[in-house]
Amino acid sequence: MRKLSRAVEQSPISVVITDRAGNIEYVNTQFEKKTGYALAEVLGRNPRILKSGRTPAEIYREMWRVISAGGEWRGELSNRRKDGELLWESAAISGIKDENGQITHFVAAKEDIGERKQAAEAVWQARQSEVRIGSSLQRSLRGELPASFEGVWLAAYAEPSQGIDGDFCALRRFSPDCFEILVGDVMGKGVAAALMGAGIMSAYGNALVDLLAAGKNARALPTPAAIVNAMHRALTPQLIALSSFATLALYRFDLDAGTLTWVNAGHTQGLLTTGADSRPVAIMGDNLPIGVLAEEVYVQSSLAVGPGDSLLVFSDGITEARNAAGEEFGLERLCGLIEPGSMADLPPATMLHALCGEQRRFTGGGPGADDLTALMVKLHPRRRALRGRIEDRVEPFVFTLPWSLEGLGGLRACITECAGSLPDEAADALILASFEAATNIIRYSRLLVGNATLTCRITRTDDALAVELIYPSAAFTPPAEVQPDLSGESESGFGLFIMEQSVDSVEYASPMSGIASVRLVKRTSARIASG
Repeated sequence: MRKLSRAVEQSPISVVITDRAGNIEYVNTQFEKKTGYALAEVLGRNPRILKSGRTPAEIYREMWRVISAGGEWRGELSNRRKDGELLWESAAISGIKDENGQITHFVAAKEDIGERKQAAEAVWQARQSEVRIGSSLQRSLRGELPASFEGVWLAAYAEPSQGIDGDFCALRRFSPDCFEILVGDVMGKGVAAALMGAGIMSAYGNALVDLLAAGKNARALPTPAAIVNAMHRALTPQLIALSSFATLALYRFDLDAGTLTWVNAGHTQGLLTTGADSRPVAIMGDNLPIGVLAEEVYVQSSLAVGPGDSLLVFSDGITEARNAAGEEFGLERLCGLIEPGSMADLPPATMLHALCGEQRRFTGGGPGADDLTALMVKLHPRRRALRGRIEDRVEPFVFTLPWSLEGLGGLRACITECAGSLPDEAADALILASFEAATNIIRYSRLLVGNATLTCRITRTDDALAVELIYPSAAFTPPAEVQPDLSGESESGFGLFIMEQSVDSVEYASPMSGIASVRLVKRTSARIASG
């Protein structure tokens, strides 16, 4: 008994014994040393005197459930010393039973893990700093994709699972009529995958330069197949040595020839929509990922494309994302989401906002198990004349505005520029209605995703000018009859009233899941001059 008593008293871990009600009957010397409380100060008191408030209540509830049923509970507790300092402890708590198996007391053995916690926190902070720096460098190396250029609308979004990702994408313009995009996904996640992705993008640039330098005609572009095969020769031996691989796809658009040529090296298929009334079709390739087989020869495919067509490319994290029930997002759900957006002729940025929102609803929000990357290209007619005047547009004028009231200044200038010979009073009325609509949207919309933007589409016809505002939100249904409070005591319905009185028609719609729009039309009896 003396040996046992000395062993407990001199133990390097804290020992606490309580009665069934949790009142302290004994603590050893290590407890006094670690907590600052003497035995006389804690006798008859409950161990809750050590609570710091940082341990969730549900942990204590689970602890009492387990030990009251005769089991052993193990876990970490954030306690507080007598002097107020935090004390992190790893605890094992169980019941002491009599000869009849009835619990008479509880005993807790607790080890101070403060130094371990501090070390883990330091590692975590260093990791976060590493990820922030790496993510910043990654964005710098990729460069910002343009939102659009003549004949093309572009949009992309990326959501890394670990703050930095192994997905990569790049755009290169060779001429006003020709450009290509490279997308890919490196095996693995985190900083190592991101570094490998940066190396692959560098290999892409090197392959292009080397092929141009070796070509007989310096103006002749190497084919996408030639570029990918050159990348394969440079990268595959290194990837095999690292027991790694990467999927990638290279898509080249030639607007003048009206062609799309691509090479797919084991990457997810692209979804091509030809015209507004067609369902997205998967375009794929038969080649293996880079780094799998040294003898692989990469081949390209080609088809005709034109204004109105769009291409969505994405990483497998999009379609393989799972919800709480284990169900995959899947290709069919993705196609079903993109199809109505294409039919409504929505710009890529709006459609990717909808995709992001739908993904978060499906998975329950927060970062997924894999990196998510999507990029969309939509072709539209180029201007008739080389001068690029606004009257030379044959398609609606589409642009985005920041999600802030201060960012609406550009809306007036764009409507004025597109108004042509629309009478000043009619243009002013349309501007007023557009500002009211945009203000209501920014103030009251139920946003489904962060970093939202407000897309504006201005359409001219011979006898009308229409402004359509498109935004990521649940659909808005206006009241059947707008009756504003004109007393000045409330703003209820006043903005809607101004909109209805200022233009000839106000149309609310939800062109696709997660996207709402309002369209304001101002007509004139005279035809709007085209130049």
